[in-house]
Amino acid sequence: MAGYYEMIVRGDDRDLIPFITGFAAGCKLQGIYFAQEAGLRLKPLRDRIKHRGEVQHIICADKNIARLREAIKMAAIMSKDLFNYIGNNIEKARALDVSVLEEIISANAHLKAKVVSKDEKEADFRAILNFGHTVGHAVEAVSAFGLKHGQAVAIGMIAEAKISNRVGRMKESDVIRLREVINKAGLPTDIPALDIGEVMTAMRHDKKVTGNKIRFVLLNAIGDAYITDGVNPALVEEVLTGYG
Repeated sequence: MAGYYEMIVRGDDRDLIPFITGFAAGCKLQGIYFAQEAGLRLKPLRDRIKHRGEVQHIICADKNIARLREAIKMAAIMSKDLFNYIGNNIEKARALDVSVLEEIISANAHLKAKVVSKDEKEADFRAILNFGHTVGHAVEAVSAFGLKHGQAVAIGMIAEAKISNRVGRMKESDVIRLREVINKAGLPTDIPALDIGEVMTAMRHDKKVTGNKIRFVLLNAIGDAYITDGVNPALVEEVLTGYG
């Protein structure tokens, strides 16, 4: 492991340290003990815990706002309590209140680790982490990447919440609450002026499509997600066309 240690010590960019650590763990095919001080930014909210001992940082260009989107997503699919905490403390989080950030970061990491440990080989359950991504990726692509990834996924989260409501699962009051929290985080929730037909085509070419069926992560309620490929595309198009 000496060579990996030298790479970490020599690194000029601290954001590379988790990549190198994860690479080392993967090469050794075993978990390793690793801790990194988070500082006062929200970078840990975008950490992806991919395998035991591996932590991969993905840094957003638009700083703290898009990083909050990851925390909101995790709460929306896994924890109503965390969602309520974020919603009640969103202004403090955006102001980088240390105690609030510590609570959000700790809970977020715990939830993501719980998902990964339950489905280490990405067989099925782990796909709930894609909430907002089916619509989000399509909107991002059709916008010619004028929307940043975090913005597009935020829009996708609301679109998929609306679909959840239309299929008889999620209460409209929960959709409204999710929109409010995402808006307070400084993220968009409305689809810009895009060709919805092109958005539908982009979704059909998404990597999550199986057997020509579009796979969605939908919500029964805030904190309770499920995976389905049984949504009628006509309903999806109707929701996106009447978006607002």
